[in-house]
Amino acid sequence: MLYVLALCTPAFYTSDYYGIFVLALGWLGIPDPWMGLPWLANIIYFLNLILRKARLKVKMMLSILTLICSSLVLGLSHIPQLDGYGDPVTVGFGALFWFLSFAILLAGQWLQWKGARSAI
Repeated sequence: MLYVLALCTPAFYTSDYYGIFVLALGWLGIPDPWMGLPWLANIIYFLNLILRKARLKVKMMLSILTLICSSLVLGLSHIPQLDGYGDPVTVGFGALFWFLSFAILLAGQWLQWKGARSAI
């Protein structure tokens, strides 16, 4: 639910880029690690959701990788434009909701892992 909220709110301020726009065009930033790795966090996130029968440790590692990749968005200061770098930007609520959706997935997996360990 937070992921959907992230798509409907500004991912960055100053530019008014909403999350859906960033998701749709983020692949254009793959050559730039500050843009490409956070965008790839979406693919890892959905892979994590699709792999229902995977071992919990594998899913937790994917969640940690997702958080690492998505945290690079905090270092982003400009959104690439066709004519070079655009106006300076700051992280918006959409990016925070986006990151929080990844963190909650990891927290849920951790609680599941902790419950399974205590049952042994």
